[in-house]
Amino acid sequence: FSNDRFDAAVQRLLEEPAASRVNTVDALGLATAGASATSTTPATPAAPLQRILVRDRGQIFPLPTVEIEYLKSDSKYTLIAARGSSYFVRLPLAEIEPRLDPARFMRVHRNAIVNLDFVQSMKPDEQSQLEILMRDGSKLLANRDASKLLRDQAI
Repeated sequence: FSNDRFDAAVQRLLEEPAASRVNTVDALGLATAGASATSTTPATPAAPLQRILVRDRGQIFPLPTVEIEYLKSDSKYTLIAARGSSYFVRLPLAEIEPRLDPARFMRVHRNAIVNLDFVQSMKPDEQSQLEILMRDGSKLLANRDASKLLRDQAI
C-alpha cells in the first residue's frame, strides 16, 4: 500500500469516535477494544482462557489451554509445550499467567508454569526443591515456595 493510502486510513481512525471502533483480537485470542487504555471503567476479572492463538509453519491456529502441558519464559517470548510440540508466542509469561485457570495451572518458577494435569511425578532434590517430571519427559524445577505448596497439596 502507498503512503497516501496509509495516511488516509490513519486519518479515518483518528476522526472515528472511540465507541464505534471494532474490537480486535490479540495473540491470546482476547477481544480488546480500540478505545484508549486510560478508560475509567473498573477492571473486572476475566474468565480463564479457553484457547491461545499460536503460529506454526506459517499458519495461525487456536490451541486449547487444556492441551498446554507447560509454559516457559524465554526472554521476550514464551514457549508453550503442547501436543508433543513447542510453540513460541510473543507475550511475556506475566501477561498470560493471570488468564490461565488457577485450578489447572501453577507457577512453579519465575520462568515456568505447569499444567498439573500433565505432571507425571515430582521428587525433591538436594535443596528440597521439587523436580517436576512432565509426561513428555521434560524436567522443570519448582522454586521453594511452589515446592512447599505442592507438598501441602499432597494427601
